[in-house]
Parts: sequence; structure tokens; C-alpha cells
Amino acid sequence: MIHTFSRALTFYFRDYLARARGVSANTVAAYRQTFDIFAKFLRGRRTLRSVRQVRVSQITPDLILDFLDHLEDPLRGRGNSRSTRNARLAALRSFFKALPLLHPRYVALARQMECVPLKRAVTRTPDYLEREELRHVFAAVDRESAQGTRDLALLLFMYNVGARANEVAQARLSWLRLDPGFRHVRIVGKGSRERMCPLWEVTEAFLKHYLASARREPRSDARDRLFVNSRGHPFTRKGVWAIVRRYVEIARKTCRTLEGKRLSAHSIRHSLGVH
Repeated sequence: MIHTFSRALTFYFRDYLARARGVSANTVAAYRQTFDIFAKFLRGRRTLRSVRQVRVSQITPDLILDFLDHLEDPLRGRGNSRSTRNARLAALRSFFKALPLLHPRYVALARQMECVPLKRAVTRTPDYLEREELRHVFAAVDRESAQGTRDLALLLFMYNVGARANEVAQARLSWLRLDPGFRHVRIVGKGSRERMCPLWEVTEAFLKHYLASARREPRSDARDRLFVNSRGHPFTRKGVWAIVRRYVEIARKTCRTLEGKRLSAHSIRHSLGVH
């Protein structure tokens, strides 16, 4: 049987990642993005037919190397960093590792793809917020509005727990315990690993205020979410990042040390680690 690339991808996402490995939704989303970019690259090559009709046997190591060069090319490609290039390669390697389960004829191809090398990448020390800078970010929030109450509770929770953006978006009310003896929240992180995080008194106070007076009426898909957006829907990772970015940009106007810093939602997590 001749397998098309499209058929192999269906097997990979539906049967291998979801059923055999049980990977997280975030990993699936990241890998899908890689293959969307790869499919766009294939469509730009005149020597190949429709992407849906491309055979697995046509996806050669040389083609993968051309794709990786395309990712890094700043003029005709995407201008990605070496770290991004390596992440895309990791997704491709995972795909070819799964192919022998589809048919034994792909064992040799899978071994070839394992030989496509990662590039040595320089890891940049991530920027973080000093305590005074963080105070400027918190001070940028309008505490008189319902949205501001929610945003400040979210930022404090994120800093207290050292949470990733997606962990904040996925946090559940049922994971929260505000008992006087042991205030804590259960967080489900990368790889579905759980950790129990104590909550500070100030975090508890702002969370209680948010839940009592500022939390929107949640839609059916968000009833157990700790934080919901203005329409009552669950937050996404991008939605959490948008909140962090909004107040960081406001704080830049009053805090000169923030100028030139490359900050993201993950910077809040790094800040807790440094502090």
C-alpha cells in the first residue's frame, strides 16, 4: 500500500499522538503548527504535486534539510532562530519515528531522519522583572473596574504560583483551596505533571474579591475555570499573554528600567524564580 503524506499525518495525530502516546493538547497544537508550515513549504515547490497527493517516500532527508534552511533564511524564508528550527525538527523526527508503526517499510526512512542534526543554539538568558518593575506593572491596573480587578488577581496569581500562561488559562476553581490553615492551588503543568502551590495572603484577598464581585457569568464551557474573559469564555494562552503585555507596556511609561527588556508572559515565571 502506498501511503500519502496526508494519510500518514492522520495516523500520526489521531492514532500515534492522541491514542498511543496521550500527549497534551499543547504539544499537539505545536506539532500541527510545524506541519502547517511544512505543507506551505511543499506547496511552494513546483517539483511536487498537490500536498494531499505527496507520497511519504517523497519526503526525503534532503527535502527536510531544505525545509530547515528555509526556516532560517531571513530573505526568502521565515527568518527563524536556531532554537525554533530545532523545535520544528523535533516535531518532524517524532512523525518519522511513528511511521514504522504504519508500515515496516518506513524503518529505514525513520533511521535516516534521526541522523538529521540539531544545530547548536545559543541560549539567551531570559529577561525578568525586578521587584520595583513588577510593582509598576501591578500599579498600571485600574483596580476600580471589574476587568482591572480580574486582571490584577490574574497577575498576582501568575506571579505567586510561578505559572506559565497556559497554566493560568487552564486553572480550575475546583483546584483552589482558600482554607485558613493551608491556602493553595493545584496546578497541572507540562506533561500533565501536577504541583501544589501555596498562596500568599495578598493573593487570597484579591482572588476572593475577584470571585465575589468581578468574575463574569461563565458560559457552559467555563463554569469551573478560575479566570474567564469578558464574554464568559475560558481564557487562552494568548489571552493571558495579552493581559501581561498590556500592563507591561503601560508600566514602561513610568519605569525607565523596563526600556529595552524583552518581556513575555513567561517573564513573570522567571521573575518569581529570581526573587
